[in-house]
Formats: sequence, C-alpha cells, structure tokens
Amino acid sequence: MLVSLGLLVAAIDRSTFQGLPPLNAQDRARLAQMPRAFAASGKAGWDDDLFQDDDGAPLPPAFDAREAWPGCIGPVLDQGTCGSCWAVSSVAVMSDRLCIERRATNASAAFVQLSALQVVACDRGAGEKGGDKGCEGGQPYTAFDFAQDKGGLVPEACAPYLKSGGGPIDTCADEPCLAFQDTPACPARCPLGLKSCFARAKCAAGGAMAGARWGEAAARLEQSYMVQLSRPMAREIAAYGPIVATMTVFEDLLNYTGGVYRHTSGAPAGAHAVKIIGWGSEPEPYWLVQNSWTERWGEKGYFRIARGDTECECDICNLCTAGLFSGNHSALSPPPPADAARTRSLPKTASASSSAADALVSAKNAYRYARQHVVDQDERNCGWTRSTYMLGLWEYYAATVEATTPDLDAKGDLADWGGILNYSLCNRKSQWTGPCATENASSCADNQLPGATFIELYKAGLDRPAPHAEATLRSITAQFDAEIALGSATEGSWPIVDLTFMAIAPLARLGAVTGESRYFEKMWANWNASMLMARVTPPRTPRGAYGLFNQSAKLFMRDDTNLWHDGFWGRGNGWAMLGLVDAIRFGDAGAVAGGIADPHRESYIAVFKLFASRLLELQGKDGAWRSSMLEAETFPTPEATGSACFTRGLAFGVNAGLLDASTYIPAVNKAWDFLSRTALQPSGRVGYCQHAGGVPTNDSAQLNANSTSDFCVGLLLGAAAEVSRLSDR
Repeated sequence: MLVSLGLLVAAIDRSTFQGLPPLNAQDRARLAQMPRAFAASGKAGWDDDLFQDDDGAPLPPAFDAREAWPGCIGPVLDQGTCGSCWAVSSVAVMSDRLCIERRATNASAAFVQLSALQVVACDRGAGEKGGDKGCEGGQPYTAFDFAQDKGGLVPEACAPYLKSGGGPIDTCADEPCLAFQDTPACPARCPLGLKSCFARAKCAAGGAMAGARWGEAAARLEQSYMVQLSRPMAREIAAYGPIVATMTVFEDLLNYTGGVYRHTSGAPAGAHAVKIIGWGSEPEPYWLVQNSWTERWGEKGYFRIARGDTECECDICNLCTAGLFSGNHSALSPPPPADAARTRSLPKTASASSSAADALVSAKNAYRYARQHVVDQDERNCGWTRSTYMLGLWEYYAATVEATTPDLDAKGDLADWGGILNYSLCNRKSQWTGPCATENASSCADNQLPGATFIELYKAGLDRPAPHAEATLRSITAQFDAEIALGSATEGSWPIVDLTFMAIAPLARLGAVTGESRYFEKMWANWNASMLMARVTPPRTPRGAYGLFNQSAKLFMRDDTNLWHDGFWGRGNGWAMLGLVDAIRFGDAGAVAGGIADPHRESYIAVFKLFASRLLELQGKDGAWRSSMLEAETFPTPEATGSACFTRGLAFGVNAGLLDASTYIPAVNKAWDFLSRTALQPSGRVGYCQHAGGVPTNDSAQLNANSTSDFCVGLLLGAAAEVSRLSDR
C-alpha cells in the first residue's frame, strides 16, 4: 500500500513521533473553513493523459522547484530533538515562496530563511484545547495562520533555531527521534549583538516578538489555503512553489536510503510533515519531497515517494497547505491561486545554474551558523583569522550577486566591518619573528590581509561615508609604498608560506585597481625571493631566499626549517594556493576595467599548474586532503581548511581555462562533496578544521569532526563561491 501523505483524521498510537498530534474538533472546524485552491474537476488519477491542467494544457512528466527557481529553494533543515516538523516544514515552504514571489518583480531578490523557532516557540494557534504544543507537536495549517494573523515571520537571523539557554537544538542520533526536548521559550526581544538584524531587518531593539512590533522585519502572509487532490497539487507547485504535506511514517521509511519509496513492511511509527517540491515519472510516478532529518538521511535529505493512481484520492493526494505573501512586502499581489492556475505559465526549467545554487545554499548555511556561533563579537578584530573569514565572506557575497540572489546580511556585515576599522590595516604584534613582532607590525603580511576586503568594498562602492573614496585605500597604499621605498631589504618578509596569501591578497588587488605596476613588481620580488630562489647555505637567516617551493615534490614547505626534509603542511600549501589564485586572477589585464597585466603572471601560472597536478595525485578517496600532504597514513583525519583552499584553487583553474575540465572537475566534485556533506554539518557548523598552528597534527583536540574556526568558515565560503561558477560540475 502507499504511505498516507494527507492530513491524518485518526489518532496514531505514537502520534507525537515527529510533531503531529491527531486532529481535534477545533482543527476539523478550521480546516473546513479554509479556502481550497485548484478545485478538482473530473478524475484525479495519475494516468499520464489525465495529468494536465483544467484547460487541457499538459503538465510536464517531471518538475523540480530547485531547477525552476534556482536559489529560492532553501536547504534541508534539521528539526533535531524537537517535534517541530509541522513548523519547520511550513516555514521552509513560506521561505521558498517569499523568494519566488519577490523574484517575479525583482530578479536579484535574495532568499531569506524565515524563523521556524518563532512558530515553534510562539504559536499557540489552535488554542489551549489541543492546540500547538511546540516541540510536542502542532499542525501545519496553524503555522500558516500564525504567519497571516500574528504580524508575520521574522528572518532566521532575528530568531535563530536555538534552545532557550542558547546553542543549537541537538540533532537526533537516530530516527525515529522520540526523546524530544522542552519547547524553547518564545523570545521576548531581538537577540543581543545582532546589529545587522536591527539595522537591515529593522527589528527594533527591545521589540516584542508578538504582533506587528517587529515591523518591516516580518514577512506577513496574505492568504493561506488548502490544496487537495493530485493534479491541483502539481499545478500549485508549478505555479507558486513547494507545498506542505502530512504523512504517516511507517517503520520501513526510517531506513530509506534512496529510490522510489513504497511502504512494504513495518507498523505506523507516527505522523510527520514534509515539503513537496516536485514530481517525476521514472522509473515510476513519484512525488519529490524534502524532509527535515538532515542531509545524512535519504537522498541528501530528500526522498521520492510513489504517487498513486486512483487510490491517491484517499492517500498521498488528500490535503496540503500553502499560502501567498502580501503585495506590500513582496512587491507582488498575485491573483487568487484558483484563477492564476489557468493563466500563469510553468516556470522555465533551469540549466547548470542549479548547481551554482547548491554551492551557495551550503555556503549560506555555514555563514548563518558562523555569524551566530563562531565569529566573536569583537567588531574591531582585524587579525588574520577574522580577515580570512571576511575575505571569504566577500567572495561568497560576490557570488550571490552574480547569481542574482545577493545575500544582504553578508553585504551588511562586510560594510560594517570596513567602516568600524576605518579601512586601516591591522597593527597587531604576534609571536612570529621579523616584521610581525615589531612595534610597526602593519608591515607584517598577517596584518595587511584586511586590505584585500577593503579594496573589494572600494571597488563595489560599499565603502563609507562616500563610495569609491580615495581615503579607503590610503592606509593600504601608504604601507606598501613604504615597503617599496625600502627596496630589496623587505624581500625576505615572507619567511613562512602562510604570508604569501596574506600579502598577495591585498597587493594583487591593489595593482589591479590602481593600474600601478609597482605593486605587481613588489609582489613578484617577495614571491621570487621567498618561494623560488634556492638556498645555498644551510644556516637560517632572518631575510633572504627561502625557496619554499620544492619543485621536485611540486609542493610548498611551511618555512625554512623544512628545507631539508619532506615537511609539507596541508594548510600551508593551501595558503600558497590562494596566493597563486589571486596573483593569477588580478594579474589579468581584464580583472578590472582599465586594468593592467602583471608581466609575471605566466610564471605564477607555471607553478600553479605543477602544483595542481600534484594535488590531483594526493587527494584522498573521500575527496579531502590531510594535514600532512605526503603522510596520509600517519595523519589520516581529513582536514577542511587545506581542502577548501585546494577546492577553490582547482575550481578557479577550470573556470579560468588553465586546467582541463574533464580532468579536474571530478576532483572538484569529490572535494566539494567532502566539504558540503562531511565537514559542513546540517546545523551549519563547519568541522574538521585544524586549529591555528603550523604543523600537521593527530591531536584530536586540534582536529576533529567538530573543530571549527572563523577562518575555516571563510575558506569554505571562498571555495563555495568558486564552485558556484563552474558551468558543469
């Protein structure tokens, strides 16, 4: 028999399994009052000849909302140890539809994940008698009622999916998840420290969660309605986006790993709410469904469930929930769905841009988690870890702009950071010898890295108080001009390979944006002295030629203590890869309007190609690289920071036409699978990040599935941005 995917009308023994209590009399009365969209006419079966609109226009044999609206279908969520499927799936649908409606009048409208916690914690929509009970269950229709009647839903950033005491709601170790936590408290105020929430979502400080006092932060639903029977469901999805369905979960679904699911064995385990995003016909007719049990379940968090023939009238096609947002919020006031079905054409199917959306959705998930749980609240932090994060955030934001889905939160965070620091380079002393330990530590490459993000803000006109202001570049040009004036005396100022990225990132951009060749020449002089010129004598000197690129190994040593043995640190090689990417990218005369070519660009490319070929040989079967490039057996734990650098570098090489796509795209695919499915957890936490250091490690306290850092997130964001630009992944 088919699994029931309609609103349940009978009690189930374990009805709180994933958050749907049985319907009571009040539920039934409210459902009877709700309008129906796409009223059925004639037979509702799934015969292909009958799967058509009421005016005779056939519906396609397959439809996927992710392809129809790239970037508007949110990621697989994790309801965790909370029976909140009724709210999580409903809010997921509303988030998708808000983006879809906005795109109708604004092609660059961004996807905004609305707050599921607001519904879970604050909705008691059906009243005290059998009403919604937060983590103990509720009904999807009441979530839509809440968004329509209670002032709307705020962005996830304003009310994150967290426990009352802070921290993410725990992921279930296994399904079924029967041990639910207490329902989080309804937030009384906007979270402290989320200035971007206050400034851009206009979520007034101290504003109450209830009602309309959240003002423009809230997306208010204009109308909610039920969708009944098979063809009306398909037309609703194709015209307006995903819908919420409820289902009986049988025990055999818990072990689902792929294919088209049909119930064959096991007792009912309980009730559940899910998001339907499309349908298909091969190898048999099915619905395409997004679950809320993390990407580790099913087909990366999705499942396909058989859609029936005539028996769908009492099973999978029974009754679903949907809604549309108000015109004053989405700049779109659509006609009632029953009328629109006959006039609105199906969205175009997507091309390769859907793969770009996949990478950016993963990046968005990582960014959202990091800004809540990883990035500290020191707004004046300009050190290399924060600067690496911010530059990666810039790359991610730029990619969302290219994909016409700009992440406005990222844009705001970047502009805030540059403005707070007044576009000045850092001046922090560190433990490193040489310029990093001097009183004028801004000559240290670690402290020069913020300049790269400042230059990007300048180019984009996001600097303050006036766009493209000469003052934005003043600190950066002054520092590098002072170094250039010292001549060869500073050519040994990159004694460790890390500093290649830290200094090249601003220098290459400065050369491109100013059109002044002296910055490219300075970059080459330091690179050549530190990376390429072979040492003749063994004693270590504070300056001079380090020759850290080992041409026979095609790898970079971390510093000159590794010159006489094979000590090739993973992230150190990652820093070198990012330095090469920026040198090649911004050394192209076409990098910026009116730019100039770096005469040394071909030399960087030669090293890059050698390096890339070696990375191909050293990539693990799981797609990752290790903290020691040549000692995978000794250091078996996959490492995300170096892997993210290499993923970005190889993807860049393909995008720039420097690397053969047929050879390198499979490696990029494997690497991105590791980053997005293993390192990136469903919560958005990026794990397997080696902590700050300088040597390979087997210390589980330094490198494990949960070890994370702001710079690691930044490196993943940069990789996601480059992967999103691949035309064929």
